[in-house]
Amino acid sequence: MSLQSSLIDNLIKKGYLFNQPHIENALRRVPINLFIPKNVRKVDFEKPIPFINDRTISAPNVIVSLLSLLKIGAGHKVLIFGSKSGYIGSLISEIVETQPVYILEKDKQAAQLTKENVENAGYTGRVTVVNKDPLEGLSEEGPWDKILVTGAIPKLPEQVLEQLNDKGTLVAPIGSPEHQQLFEIYKDGDNIVPLSHGDFIFGPLHSDILQKNIILTEILDRKEVKKTIKEEQNLSQKCPLGGSCRNPIFKLCAAFWFKYSNSPNR
Repeated sequence: MSLQSSLIDNLIKKGYLFNQPHIENALRRVPINLFIPKNVRKVDFEKPIPFINDRTISAPNVIVSLLSLLKIGAGHKVLIFGSKSGYIGSLISEIVETQPVYILEKDKQAAQLTKENVENAGYTGRVTVVNKDPLEGLSEEGPWDKILVTGAIPKLPEQVLEQLNDKGTLVAPIGSPEHQQLFEIYKDGDNIVPLSHGDFIFGPLHSDILQKNIILTEILDRKEVKKTIKEEQNLSQKCPLGGSCRNPIFKLCAAFWFKYSNSPNR
């Protein structure tokens, strides 16, 4: 069995691809071996994958969770902060089909290697890598339907949210280097609705930009976030399916996740 087939089978067995056929199809189409170092012979679906220097690609189960939260579909304009070797960008490219995907990467060496990976895998023209500070955004190609931040940030600059389309979604791990919460942030007109999906530990996003516009403490102080966290905890303890959640990353039962994902207000 190939590395790719084994990885997908493990994700299916553990429930990460439950009701996610678009993500499973993308995983089958993108050759992961072209995005990881040649000396990596085995990929553990629950562990980060080496990339370059001290940097890593997120664990495959976390990648699936990030893509699930973004709720990507055909035609969506997607911007990614942090290259992660180009693997995540190529997966997203398969889901959005003909719409170009943009990746912002500050580190010159990582950006160049990502460009080479994208070209070798046949995604030239579909995935564009731009060597710049991610938190500057890319307003000249926006606004964006979806923005994915692949590394931890202590705060979220207002200029990033300004580049998000109305009804758009931004997913980011926000917090200290030692501890973050994974936020799904939904833009509804002038309202910003943050939803926490629990505690995570991501490597830092490489960026020099620090602003005081929307900071972690302000997000955590919002009543709707605290309410949501409490609701998630209650639901995880009283799963209507009578068992554990299918997706342990979110700590949500499958029934609630399906209901939330298909809400007419989302």
